[in-house]
Amino acid sequence: MGYNIFRNDRVGKLGGGVLLAVKQHIKCREVLNKTSHMNEIIAIEVETQLFKSILIASIYVPPTAKMDLKIFQELYNINNNCIIVGDLNATLHHMGSAKADTRGRQLQELFKEGFIEGVDDDTPTFEKNDYEVKLD
Repeated sequence: MGYNIFRNDRVGKLGGGVLLAVKQHIKCREVLNKTSHMNEIIAIEVETQLFKSILIASIYVPPTAKMDLKIFQELYNINNNCIIVGDLNATLHHMGSAKADTRGRQLQELFKEGFIEGVDDDTPTFEKNDYEVKLD
């Protein structure tokens, strides 16, 4: 069985972008496809039989970019039943990182406000020498 592919390709550079692949038998639709302040986003809404629909989003934030926090509000306004995955290039103490960077501090504010919750096992997703990223 095949997949429905939803993608937001990077413009102006080779490679990059974000993609979600959904089995063809799963009823879904694209609800957001944009690049905002170098943050790449693709989001779909999946219909469920027993519960309300679920929004699934993939976000990429380059290491040189700030996280566009308006994206989280925009996703929440579409559907507050969200699962957000991706490469946020963020380090924050709340998730077990030794250091916190700007993107990590931005996420920390969302955690404090109760706007988002993290699901993890306290294992860094990327380690190299003295560099550690918790949400990479």
